[in-house]
Amino acid sequence: HFDYFRPRIDVTYDETNKTAVKELALNGFRLPADDATALSRAVLSLSSVGGLQSLSMWNMGVEEAALEVLLPLFQLPQLKSLAIDWTPLPNHAYGKLVPDDGTSLRVLSLRGNGISNEAVRLLAGSLRPNRSVQVLNLYDNNISDAGATHLAELLKVNRTLVALDLARNRVGDAGVSLVAEVLSRYALSHDEIVARRKLNLEQKQGMLEEDGGRGLQSPSSTNIARPPSSGKGMKKDKETAAAKKKGAGKGKGKDEKPTKGGKSEDAKGSKKNAAAADTKGGKRDKKGAGGKGKKGDADDD
Repeated sequence: HFDYFRPRIDVTYDETNKTAVKELALNGFRLPADDATALSRAVLSLSSVGGLQSLSMWNMGVEEAALEVLLPLFQLPQLKSLAIDWTPLPNHAYGKLVPDDGTSLRVLSLRGNGISNEAVRLLAGSLRPNRSVQVLNLYDNNISDAGATHLAELLKVNRTLVALDLARNRVGDAGVSLVAEVLSRYALSHDEIVARRKLNLEQKQGMLEEDGGRGLQSPSSTNIARPPSSGKGMKKDKETAAAKKKGAGKGKGKDEKPTKGGKSEDAKGSKKNAAAADTKGGKRDKKGAGGKGKKGDADDD
């Protein structure tokens, strides 16, 4: 059990690239500025090969000068998880840990650091425009209802954050009610609506710049792609079309039998019927004409 509390550095390398550090854990020792400089240079050089994805500092002592040296590690674009647990930072500089939107950071853990309400206010201010952090762990700190108020105001604007841990803090019923109210349906004030629209506009402008000026596609009806049909639906549609085609072919072969010269029997029969009708009609006309003539002659006599 005592081995867990001994100072150590745990390094996990990438399975495909043994020279790339994937995870780094620093546990149980004080980190002066000189050591922090050497560590930062080593990790940054290895990160250029693969990419540090997880950085953990547990029960550490970090000086203010060492924190400034370590900040480039906290801002690595490929970093997904950052845990500064039971490692109080000087001047409550936890807002400096929040990366820009261009990073991949999803989890930010700040457990057991004695974070006060003022530190929460500064942290919430840094998280307002952030669109990457999804999990914020504030377990075992000194946050009360006043700090919960700052977090509730944060959640009104930042909708990327989906998990918030406030266990073992001094948040009472009033603070919990404020956070719970924000998580349900609520009405924004005019200033909150303006702030929300401003953040959305800044995010869209950033996406346009990253897109290289090509612009984002408008969500109009002409640009919305229809979802592909399922395999069963496509198979059924093909079978139905094949059956209709086959039925049409059978009907055509039954009703019209091709003869020599490419003409059907129906067409040939139609011509015979038409010729017979003309002949019969001509005989009737001739007979009628002859009978009428004879009657006229008798009257003249």
